[in-house]
Amino acid sequence: MEEGITKWVDLTTLKQRYKNCRQCREMCVSRTSIGHGWGNKSAPIMFIGEAPNEAEDKQGIPFAGPPGRMLGQMLYDIGLEREDVWTTNTVMCRPAIKNRHDLWENRTPTKSEINACLSRLQLEICNVDPDLVVLMGEVPARTLLGQSAKMSKLVGQWFTLRIPVLGTVAEYPTIVLWHPSYLLRVDAGWDDNGPAKQTLDYIRHAVKCVDLLHILRESPKRGLSYKPDLPHRGEDASVLGKL
Repeated sequence: MEEGITKWVDLTTLKQRYKNCRQCREMCVSRTSIGHGWGNKSAPIMFIGEAPNEAEDKQGIPFAGPPGRMLGQMLYDIGLEREDVWTTNTVMCRPAIKNRHDLWENRTPTKSEINACLSRLQLEICNVDPDLVVLMGEVPARTLLGQSAKMSKLVGQWFTLRIPVLGTVAEYPTIVLWHPSYLLRVDAGWDDNGPAKQTLDYIRHAVKCVDLLHILRESPKRGLSYKPDLPHRGEDASVLGKL
């Protein structure tokens, strides 16, 4: 990760600052809206995706369309709503390219496009100040953690996200998971031993870890007896519980 926060800007001002952003020429052509973060502004959990898809571009909010419905279902399955968490993307605008039928298709954002949005993303994270950051997909993992390993090696792994801010460093426990759009391509049927239910298990466990943090703050003695259950699916399950 580069840059860092040298001047504080709140979420309202941040949204106003970027409402007419034109830093990325190609995105200005392909987008129909600028997507801003959405949800609980003091959420304990923050989900960060890659870039807006067609549905997100039209609605102006992250995790819209089928991927958003899948994330919503996962949250519902563990007793949460979309309004309980904060969702955002690594870049605010849809990166797209025209295909041979002259229709826009999604593409991966370029390094310059990611860098143009980085200070905004850092400020957004520090404004929400979550107990846990969930990075969904390769782009946020590469951008915020500097990870170049394949997603299959990163999924389920815990990291510490560090953001330089006003002369100090903010640190956030972070887990990397598959993006719902990938899960829809490879496991739309929610196979019992597939990556979709494995991702659900990881999210469930992460939420329990956040609960543990809250318990430790209120009553350290009670926290010592709280042991979040590990998910039982996947070879990487053993890496959980390091928070």
